[in-house]
Amino acid sequence: MQLVEKDRTREWTSFFTNLMTMVFDISKALTFVLLALTTHCGACFKTEFSTEKTYVFAASGNRRPLNYVDENGNLKGFDLDIANRVCSVAGKKCTFAKLPLGCVTNSAGGKFVPGKALVTGEADGCLSTTITAERELVFDFTRAYYKTTARFHVAPGNPRHFSPEEIQGKKITFLNGTYTNMDCLKRLGLNGAVPVVANGLRDALANVLENRVDALFAPRPVIPGVERVPGEYNCAKGSGVMVLKGNTLPEWWNRAFQRVVESGDYRRICDASPARHGGRPVNCFNYQPGVVG
Repeated sequence: MQLVEKDRTREWTSFFTNLMTMVFDISKALTFVLLALTTHCGACFKTEFSTEKTYVFAASGNRRPLNYVDENGNLKGFDLDIANRVCSVAGKKCTFAKLPLGCVTNSAGGKFVPGKALVTGEADGCLSTTITAERELVFDFTRAYYKTTARFHVAPGNPRHFSPEEIQGKKITFLNGTYTNMDCLKRLGLNGAVPVVANGLRDALANVLENRVDALFAPRPVIPGVERVPGEYNCAKGSGVMVLKGNTLPEWWNRAFQRVVESGDYRRICDASPARHGGRPVNCFNYQPGVVG
């Protein structure tokens, strides 16, 4: 009887030993497979399972030195320099897309409305967008990172003898979606103009050069083909990043932007812009370290 019990004990011991050996071998095999997958397809796992958001910033790509397309087809400019630095400080993944103005903001019945890119989520924010009271009713904004000015432009030689001081009854063309509109003129005390909204710069220039209007009012210092009227006008709070109402992007952006100011990088990026991107110097704010403003 005792011999039988011993035989059974040896059988069970052998069985469990073999079983543990099999489990160990399977475990090693699975470890090898997982290691191989991780080594050769690390990007696959990141793409498939990563939940980190990539923020997309839209730019028109035709406003050098603020944003433009270089000879290699890449977006460049002061706006991107600022955004890249802020994103880096904030630890956010950011990318950029060239989108026309109408994709991010339009005007309808004299009021601003979100464009397709913001509504569909194609873009999270719009770089270099001027902050006005009218836009703030519809959009949220980051802190402004440069100052804005507007100017009147007329046909060469000013054949209609336009003067901003005598704007009553004058036909003024505006670009659809820009802040240089009738509300802006009213804030400047320039009342009584007759608005003519153009769907783009080409249409606006045609209005001026074909003698359909007295002047073009636009946020550009120089426009080829027309003559700038002396004087600069400011009816806005500067330009920043525009987002849909409720978007939390301005929260992390503003915290990081203050750190960029504190470090001196904001001033360095501003000062380096003419050499990096050509064109006119950017009209930066005189933000002081230690002062949140």
